Amino acid sequence: MTGSDSSVMGGRRRIGENVIRGIAFLLILSTGVKIVLPHPAAEFLDAMGYAGTAILLLATVEFATALLLLFTRTRAIGLLFVSSYFGGAIAAHIAIHPVATQAPFVSYISHHPLVGAIVPLLFLAIVWLGAWLRYPEVLWNAGGSSVLSGNSRMSATNTAAV
Repeated sequence: MTGSDSSVMGGRRRIGENVIRGIAFLLILSTGVKIVLPHPAAEFLDAMGYAGTAILLLATVEFATALLLLFTRTRAIGLLFVSSYFGGAIAAHIAIHPVATQAPFVSYISHHPLVGAIVPLLFLAIVWLGAWLRYPEVLWNAGGSSVLSGNSRMSATNTAAV
């Protein structure tokens, strides 16, 4: 690996780190909104079927997920948590569409059933992009070729047997 290759890799890793931290920061902001609960947020969450302690539970899970993403030692489990959290958000947005529930909802979203799922889908894609930039081996099986993991060379076929 030449000097320019390592600087490109270092730049990618920095970008990936910043993306992951940015998503964690957004999760912390979202937690704050769920705790303060201004009227528009309360109305939106109520329309989705979340009220009272359910909102507090969502805020707690969101905050724990953000903390897991922030610390490098817990980032792998944080990536699993954030994937589950945003996957659940996508499913919730699709499942509560007013056509099925007759609940009050934001006008635009009520006429376009999948629009509400786009935001968590984008956040999920962005966090995985950040993880890939920071830890290229995170998608070790995507290409079917071997990747460099730490100091040892690891191939997809060898690790699939584990």
